[in-house]
Amino acid sequence: MAGKKKKLSRREQKRQKQQQKERMRRRTGWQEPEAPEMNWQLLEDLRPFLGRRDLEKGLLALAELAEDSGELVDEPEFESLFFPPMETLMLFAETLDENDLTAEEFAALPEELQIETFFQMMTQIMPQLLTDEFRETLLTRTETARTRFRDEGNEEKLLQTSAVQFVLEMQGDEEDEMYPGLLYMIASKTIDVGSVLIEPEDGEELSEAELEEHIRSIPGFRAYLDDRLRQAWREFIGQLMNGEIQLQLFTDAEIEEASILVEEDDGAETDTLGDYLTQIMTAPRRVEVSDRLEALLDDLSEQLEEGMPFIQQVQDNLPDLQPNTPSWAFLLAALIGEMRIHDSDE
Repeated sequence: MAGKKKKLSRREQKRQKQQQKERMRRRTGWQEPEAPEMNWQLLEDLRPFLGRRDLEKGLLALAELAEDSGELVDEPEFESLFFPPMETLMLFAETLDENDLTAEEFAALPEELQIETFFQMMTQIMPQLLTDEFRETLLTRTETARTRFRDEGNEEKLLQTSAVQFVLEMQGDEEDEMYPGLLYMIASKTIDVGSVLIEPEDGEELSEAELEEHIRSIPGFRAYLDDRLRQAWREFIGQLMNGEIQLQLFTDAEIEEASILVEEDDGAETDTLGDYLTQIMTAPRRVEVSDRLEALLDDLSEQLEEGMPFIQQVQDNLPDLQPNTPSWAFLLAALIGEMRIHDSDE
């Protein structure tokens, strides 16, 4: 399926259009959001459909436009948008099994039947992929794309993207859910990505350089991974600062002294603690912290698995630790978190 735009056969098009018609008829009572949340610009962009005397026909035309939105996957706003690759592959494999198909049998299907089967299976698993978080991300990007198409005067793409956003924002039962073609194409490229990374053609494990080459050969995938890494970093730092993750990098004496300094200083907490880190992170102290991180990496708890790359990076940077770097921010967050836990225990 890699690299192909999935087009439905006439039989599948007829079946899906009938399903859309039935769904739209059940949804003619769709409730517009309350006025403070109403997207007036979206409604204005969709006036050619929503302003029709026969609203049902207008909604059906909108649904068809959203169905044919797969080509939007190549637009800059959507290029780096993927479902979680491993989860998507797992769900796809499970659905193949439920349909009594092996991956080899699926690949051997005639093209039209393979495409129809793919769409049917993805419709089964889409509710698990289309999380609230992903939907919000997609809606944000459709807003950005719509603004660009409007500024460029690209009416065709503007209507297409508006139709996708409209369908995504509609309220309905999960079993009645409609999915724009854009989502199927995102799922398709996600599966292609996972298949390439997990099953190299030569059957051998990829080197780091080969893996990076594969990643960069997939449009948008490096940007996707970088974004996920930044998000994971922010979450991990937040957990450190809140004391949810305790690495025990600082002594009780250091924590107590840091707390006193913060109480006595009217300035920003981070500035005060940053100066304190500069004072205590001598070369011998950095060695002790490095040994502690090494012990954590050697016996990695389940809680720290996702933070393992960050812990490793900090340990690598400790010998030449510099202020105002990611590793410095890591230690500062750890100190703040340990102070909070220490204060709450008193």
